[in-house]
Amino acid sequence: MVLAASQSGKKYVQGLVQAAVERDKVEEVRVRLRRLQYTVESVPQLVVTLSHPELADDEKLQILNTAIGEDRPALVAGFLDLLVRDGQTGVLQHVADLYEGLYDEVRGVQRALVETPIPLSDSQKQRLQAALQKIVGGQVSLEEQINPQVLGGLRISLGHRVIDVSLQGRLEALRQAVG
Repeated sequence: MVLAASQSGKKYVQGLVQAAVERDKVEEVRVRLRRLQYTVESVPQLVVTLSHPELADDEKLQILNTAIGEDRPALVAGFLDLLVRDGQTGVLQHVADLYEGLYDEVRGVQRALVETPIPLSDSQKQRLQAALQKIVGGQVSLEEQINPQVLGGLRISLGHRVIDVSLQGRLEALRQAVG
């Protein structure tokens, strides 16, 4: 989940989400953005290269187009062109996460990050999702993250709320209550 994306970058991605929804290309765009974000994360020097002032916009676009493949959707090509021309390539590090989060907002789905020390079973995920949907009164999309630091139980980040039902969280609450 991305919490620290620039507002201007988010504005660009919101426009892309809207265009993808209107053209029924949501999944196709999501797949390309996920590939692009993976590439940017795998090659950290790429963002530095793309922000170099002496590299022409056409060269930056060529690099990006190579990164996502020649069979890219027109929406993605136009989006990348706009980012490069407006100097917003910094958003590339988070573009897929932003896209998915904003698309979930459009659909009224809240995303929940569930941190556990060991993987949850499918039935545990289903029960947790149902419980969270009751709490928020709408759809919830779960993202599971294995975190050995969470001792016994789980920690859920749901929007701006954190529900900590881990042993570590309970001990911390007890420590604050008595101290």
